Amino acid sequence: MYLSLILLGVGAFLKSPSLFDAILLFGAAFSFVSTAKAEEALNIQKFGDCYAEYCGRTKMFIPFIF
Repeated sequence: MYLSLILLGVGAFLKSPSLFDAILLFGAAFSFVSTAKAEEALNIQKFGDCYAEYCGRTKMFIPFIF
């Protein structure tokens, strides 16, 4: 979900690149990554070792990469 929003921002940036749009894109990307990490921490707290093990097997945004 977060990756799709980041890619949407990249697409909008590429349509009409500007310094303001670049700053906005990096801010949004940082926000989405921070939100995903916070959500992951909450899920580990709620579901315990099972979710931590799941996180060890999967990647956060792009399978096999990141």
